[in-house]
Amino acid sequence: MLELLRECEDNKILTAVYNNRNAYDSFSVGYVLAVTEEEMLLARISPRGEFDGYAVCRVDTIFRIETDGAYLRKVELLWKLKGGAVPEDTPFIDEPLMDLLQFAADNHINASICLEEGSCIIGGYVELSDQERVCVLQVDEFGRENGRTCFYPEEITRIAILDAEGQDLDMLYRYRKNGEK
Repeated sequence: MLELLRECEDNKILTAVYNNRNAYDSFSVGYVLAVTEEEMLLARISPRGEFDGYAVCRVDTIFRIETDGAYLRKVELLWKLKGGAVPEDTPFIDEPLMDLLQFAADNHINASICLEEGSCIIGGYVELSDQERVCVLQVDEFGRENGRTCFYPEEITRIAILDAEGQDLDMLYRYRKNGEK
């Protein structure tokens, strides 16, 4: 898979990445921005051809890569018609996972984190205490604080930030945080 991912990165090919065997028809579409031996960074594109945040996943969880299908051609056409361009200056290239976690923590950005295949149940705000532990102030689907959880970064199989769902949760959270219940 590494070779295919690097080809997609080098040639700026819109790619569908499948990495959840529990939801076989679930995939992320986007442009591969960085690939290491362990991680892949994707600039995600929505079905409407709009930027949908960044995602990092472990390479060893990817079981299928698709390019140039009818669906991908449609998404790419919408992307181009809307003036989309592949991000060139992303700050997450060197160590995609840790760089993305740090960016989310520094900028108080809502993140969606999966710790095992099929369970993206941790959503909220990343708090990094050190390189060995990640804590998240969890936010529920209504934008309410829902406790804090901590885990090791190596347990993360997938993380997404700046996606439409996360931005909606961030709006709800900030609305509630400012005294509106």
